[in-house]
Formats: sequence, structure tokens, C-alpha cells
Amino acid sequence: MFIRRNDKYAIMAVTRCGHTNMYYYHGLSPYVNDETVGLPDWREHHNPIVVLRNPLDRVKSATFLAIGKFIQDTSQYLYETENDGEPRTFFHVQNLQRHYLNDALRSLCEHSLPYMNNDLVGVNFRVIDFYDLDQYIPRRNDKLQSYRVNAKVEEKVTAEDVYVKNDEYSLEELQHEVKLYEKYMISQERVTPEEWKEMTKGRFNDMSLEPDYPLEKKI
Repeated sequence: MFIRRNDKYAIMAVTRCGHTNMYYYHGLSPYVNDETVGLPDWREHHNPIVVLRNPLDRVKSATFLAIGKFIQDTSQYLYETENDGEPRTFFHVQNLQRHYLNDALRSLCEHSLPYMNNDLVGVNFRVIDFYDLDQYIPRRNDKLQSYRVNAKVEEKVTAEDVYVKNDEYSLEELQHEVKLYEKYMISQERVTPEEWKEMTKGRFNDMSLEPDYPLEKKI
């Protein structure tokens, strides 16, 4: 989860919701969490903003990421040999695939975990629509933002269609996440691209690594 604040705004973007892009936009090294702030800092801010994405699209995007990770992690072993030059046995490769399959499932869960009920309920936040994110964070080159995939589901797709059974969250939690998303996209005020650019003026061009707000040490 990316959370960054200054005296003008506090922005939240969870994984697969412009998360990595926000690090780059604010001139930060991706996933260096000690350069960001925590959830209470966002919830208590006078101008909390969150990037919202359809949870089903988020699951689909996380699934693509997990599949890619599994292929990348396991493909090398299909052609690898033992120390004596003999090909690895089928059972050895199969055991490796089981191991990396568990890694892929963990990745899927980490990047699709429902959060709205725990983090957003009770906060009067404003919204940046993920599907308009290019209007807020222009794409300069391929290095600035993460690789795009077509993860948008059709309207008839339900939570049951994309849910992968796991130990981190239930189908019911995903269904509730979808309801909250639909509610918030109607009830919450949108931040305009013009206001966002004015609030963040200088951050995109300067790429400063200095914190833009005094961070309090957590004990």
C-alpha cells in the first residue's frame, strides 16, 4: 500500500491500483515503505484521496501477475540439468512447481486483498478513478509506470468467476468489496485532474527524494 501526505493532501493507492506509479510520481523508490506514512496518517488527514479500481479487475490483474511470476520462476528448471549433466527428473521439477505455485498464490493474494471495509469505511475521502489515472499521472516512458495488461472484466462477470480459493480472504469478502466500490464510485466526490496537478505541482518534474511532510516516528 502506498500512502503519502503533505499539508495539502494524503493519497492512498493499494497494489494493482496505480501503486507503483504513485511511488515514481512522488520521486520515491518503489516499495520503500519507510519513505511513506501509515494508514492513520491518511485517515486523519483533512483531504484524504484514494485511487479506486473495480475489485474484480484488480483480482484479474493480480492473477496475470501471479501467472507471469510462476512461469518466470519455473521455466528455467524445465531445461536445467543435475550436476552430472543428466536432466532433472520429472518429480524434482514437479516439486519445484508446487513450491512456486504456492509463491504465485501468495502473490495473487497480496495484490488483490480486499481493503475497503477495513480502511475506507468511516472516512470522508475523495476519489481518483483508476481508469482515468493517465490524466493525473502522465505516461512519460515505459520506465515510469508499470506494464499494462488488459485486465478489465466484462459487465456480466461476478466475484465467483474470478475468485481463487485462498487462506487470506473469502469469496464473501470479495463480494462485499465490490458492493463498497460501487457505492463509493457514486457517493464520493472526484478529484479533478486539474486540482491534482495543482496540488502536486513540482513533484512530477523534480522527482525529489526528500519527504514532503515531516514524518512522525512510530513506536
